[in-house]
Amino acid sequence: MIVDVTHPETGETIKVDMPNLNESTLAALQKEHATNQQLREHLERLPVSAEVKAILFNLAKFTIRAGETIILLGKRLVEVGLTLANKYPNATMGVIVAALLSALIALVPVIGPAITGFLAPLMMLYGLVDGFLADFKSSKPKLAEDIREATAFAAA
Repeated sequence: MIVDVTHPETGETIKVDMPNLNESTLAALQKEHATNQQLREHLERLPVSAEVKAILFNLAKFTIRAGETIILLGKRLVEVGLTLANKYPNATMGVIVAALLSALIALVPVIGPAITGFLAPLMMLYGLVDGFLADFKSSKPKLAEDIREATAFAAA
């Protein structure tokens, strides 16, 4: 399937052939979990700078067109990111701290750029796993209840 990707600011369009893209995947990508107004209100309430909010608003405008179907890919990415950040705050913070440390290591003259390619993924993985463990430890009763509900739903 031929996909048209349009840059949100310049309007430049690129055509990409995606042979594994099918109708069921398109239908799943078209599902909206929040309206534009709900997403805008949630982004406005975030405790971040105006620059970060502007970047997220611009990302939410990113779209692709597959055949006659328009997919709001940027909006979908922002929704998923906000959902994961709300559900797993420690894991999110772990990845952010690891990314910042990786950027700082890359600034060290001579050896920084050489070791960042190897250390950055490991640090981010460690931040993610450590954060997930902290999130799961802090929400064990809720997690156990979710597992019981899922098991009961699957058995029914």
